[in-house]
Amino acid sequence: MKKILILIADCVEDSQIDFPSKTLLTLGYKVDLASPNKKEGGFITSQIFEPSELQYFNPGMGHKYEITVDINTIDYKSYDALYLPGGHAPLYLHVNPKVIEIVKYFLESKKLLVSICYSVLTLAATKSISGKKLTGLPFTKVVA
Repeated sequence: MKKILILIADCVEDSQIDFPSKTLLTLGYKVDLASPNKKEGGFITSQIFEPSELQYFNPGMGHKYEITVDINTIDYKSYDALYLPGGHAPLYLHVNPKVIEIVKYFLESKKLLVSICYSVLTLAATKSISGKKLTGLPFTKVVA
């Protein structure tokens, strides 16, 4: 069975964790959620971004997701793929040394790594993306 690791933190965009993780599980993948700020069995809370009358999205509290593995003790090299969802969580994840270690491993080993939205910041923090084509929010171009 293929194993997929998802790195998350509080304020992850709900639609970028809920649908992908449930779809992967339905397709028969083993999916683990890890977070640098929560231990196995802990929970993070997502955000749901709703359009508002103003010219920005109004973040509201979303759902709780259980952390299934401890980021400090997992054998991340045993995973077949890494997924980095977006929302505001990458603003916290991209400064965590353990997160950078894991992401850098996936980049350098050429294993499948999927990144969306703000999580391009986490890729940039590895300093291992030179020469690679990335997509992300417009302001992340300056960082990457």
